[in-house]
Amino acid sequence: MTEQRVELRQLILETAMSEFKAKGIKRVRMDDIAHQLGISKRTLYEVFSNKEQLLLEGVKDDEARKDEYMNAFIADGNHSVMDVLIEYYRFRLKWISTLNPLFFNELRRYDVVMDYLTELREKRECLTKTFIQRGIEEGYFADYFDYSIILKVMNMAIDGLLQKKMYKEYDFPSLFRNVNPFFLRGFCTLKGIEVIDRLILNETF
Repeated sequence: MTEQRVELRQLILETAMSEFKAKGIKRVRMDDIAHQLGISKRTLYEVFSNKEQLLLEGVKDDEARKDEYMNAFIADGNHSVMDVLIEYYRFRLKWISTLNPLFFNELRRYDVVMDYLTELREKRECLTKTFIQRGIEEGYFADYFDYSIILKVMNMAIDGLLQKKMYKEYDFPSLFRNVNPFFLRGFCTLKGIEVIDRLILNETF
């Protein structure tokens, strides 16, 4: 692609994802995206053949940005496991606070997107296990758990919250602030729990 087409593609992705997150996927039409960008629908379809492809590439771009941010934080080299965990938590909370609950609910209707997210989750589990081992070595995580089981249970809990549509009763930030620390405290040592509790008491976690 030409440099101009690459820039247009990125602009379309950012605009579409912003609309999807704010309004839900179903409510945003390809016509709406083209109109907001001031381009013809034909031009839009030349870059993305359909809405599902646009959504998939937008989700991929979103996930790449998250990885880039956290990788840069970790690469600093001066952070403990708890520093990384807390930064990841805060970053995710900031991100999820901007989402319309409809986005997550409707995302599940797109099999190609869910297949990608499932594959991505499996890849990240390998990195997560390495991270957990580091946490054990630093004395923040208990060494007597089977973390492959814990990770599956945590994923099931998150999936359950979405399937039961608990976001209709509680907003996403409230769910995130209560469920995540609950699980984290469960596998932390006293050293790790002290860090989490201190942040909770100071209302920064």
